[in-house]
Amino acid sequence: MRTITLCTVLSASILALTISPRAISKLSAPFEGPNPGLVSADAAWLVHIDVEQALQTRLGRLLFDAGRARLDFDAANIENEIGIDPMREIKRVTAYGLSTEGGPGVIILEATPALDRIIDELKAEHGDVTTELLEGYEILRWDQGVASIRATGGDRRMLVFGPEDETLLLALRVIDDAMPSLADVEHPVFNRSLRRGAFLSVQVPDAGVLRRKLADAAQDPPEMLRLTQAASLQLGEHEGISFLDSAFAVESDKDAQDIADVAQGLIAMGRLMLREEPDFAELEPIIRAITIHAEGPQVRIVFELPADQLPQPGGPGDDDASDGSPGSDNESKDDSPGGL
Repeated sequence: MRTITLCTVLSASILALTISPRAISKLSAPFEGPNPGLVSADAAWLVHIDVEQALQTRLGRLLFDAGRARLDFDAANIENEIGIDPMREIKRVTAYGLSTEGGPGVIILEATPALDRIIDELKAEHGDVTTELLEGYEILRWDQGVASIRATGGDRRMLVFGPEDETLLLALRVIDDAMPSLADVEHPVFNRSLRRGAFLSVQVPDAGVLRRKLADAAQDPPEMLRLTQAASLQLGEHEGISFLDSAFAVESDKDAQDIADVAQGLIAMGRLMLREEPDFAELEPIIRAITIHAEGPQVRIVFELPADQLPQPGGPGDDDASDGSPGSDNESKDDSPGGL
């Protein structure tokens, strides 16, 4: 049971990274959203989760509750077995891929020093875990991949995971400024500002990745996705408003307007149907919270709802978190929704 638990924590978070002394200052700098200095300039997709920020919001705690229920994730049992609560000790997770095929990529996990205990337990329980040098970097190697960990200053640890040596080495060299990162290039998708309070962001400059994923799952992509060239999604909560803000770049302004017109028509029909069905009247505020419009060659789909209209969550963070947005003091972010 302990072995399964450790694999779950390490795989679900998924690990990997080495930080050289000259990269410490870059890594220690505060970032709202993904730290571009950690991500390769050649990234094909990027996902970032600010766990610490999410657990300070009602929406974030609801999502973590749903995730735990679906995965049968028992944080209390894990804490009893390995001495830490991963939902409190893990602070930020950044994952990116180097292939438009959407295959395994780099996963960077930022956590408290309790992360060291997970590594100790992993070594103790898995006889096949080895420590070795890989072109000057100290790494851990086991059947699920390779990883490297170091202190980043203060009370944080950083762990970088790669499915094989080549990917891990690239990630470490990016962090050490030996290879270009997103901080070194101008990118129309990755370098845009996030909304205040966004704790989850997904950015896909080539939407072919999404179409291939659906094809692998034997699902036909919706018309909008067939026309989409790039996609971005943000989830968060700010000043008491929970939001999901997504943008889909298509071929032309006309395509965007046509898709928006059809979608707006469907939303209007949904509202009319709800008025005729009193049993579903409680869904009307949710439908009204959705707005769809075209912005040039983009389709914007935005959902905004007062956080106090969401169900009351339970789980980690509830004892000391308020329903207010943790992003309200983030003056570096633009208040307006950001497109691609």
